[in-house]
Amino acid sequence: GFMSPTRPDFPLFGEAPPGLPIQERPGAYALILDEASRLAVLQLPEGWYLPGGGLEAGESLKNCLLREVREETGQKVTILWQLGKSGQYLANSQRVLFKVGSFFVCEMQSSPIESDAKIEADHDLHWLPLQTALTQLKHAYQIWAVQELSRFLSE
Repeated sequence: GFMSPTRPDFPLFGEAPPGLPIQERPGAYALILDEASRLAVLQLPEGWYLPGGGLEAGESLKNCLLREVREETGQKVTILWQLGKSGQYLANSQRVLFKVGSFFVCEMQSSPIESDAKIEADHDLHWLPLQTALTQLKHAYQIWAVQELSRFLSE
């Protein structure tokens, strides 16, 4: 008989409309706090996002995270601990992207931005209070991670 897909054991957001192909896109995303407990958030023309992105073939989550943060911010980070994982279905008319984000709490290394770092165009880094970040971030699966971090910090 037809097997229904099992629900993953992590929080899931969005809907996958029936009849569209689903492409799973695992990724690693950074929760970077400064001394004032503000969060690093990237403003792009289409919205606000956590630094990070999708895994390349054969790449580990941590190596992906370090590469993406460097590409997007020009900064090196130290990974402190893994916060958790969440997923979101993002559908357009042709297909559904199933974004599965693994979230890591990080800190910036104190070394200044390397002058040769190639920062991707249109990536503006902002430091936002957690509550502001929650209202700005575009995707629910990333908002979930910031809520988890906020809950952890207030304990």
